[in-house]
Amino acid sequence: MPILVKNKHTLLIDEFKFRCCIGKKSTTINKKEGDKKTPIGTFKIENLYFRKDRIKKPETSLKCIEIKKNMGWCDDVYHQKNIINLLK
Repeated sequence: MPILVKNKHTLLIDEFKFRCCIGKKSTTINKKEGDKKTPIGTFKIENLYFRKDRIKKPETSLKCIEIKKNMGWCDDVYHQKNIINLLK
């Protein structure tokens, strides 16, 4: 399925248009944490996380994972758990 970022405000997926946002400092091939840039590349869409208290499970072929209260994640590359995962 082709997904195209038409401009810094519009994401096109087939005939559907979505509002989106590109990094404050545009895009880059060499993404670095905190550079305020959106990475350029081809990426897989693997899982869809959703909140059951807000929406029903979406009808999709993606693997749907319900967000639970005990779940959490961190983008900080210097967070201890992320450093351990990088070393694996």
